[in-house]
Amino acid sequence: MSTNTYPVTNQTMSSLWVSSQIN
Repeated sequence: MSTNTYPVTNQTMSSLWVSSQIN
């Protein structure tokens, strides 16, 4: 996945990652 090409998608993935860390 290209984080620079799809910053919005990267943000979503980051949010999912944080959620998984919290859970």
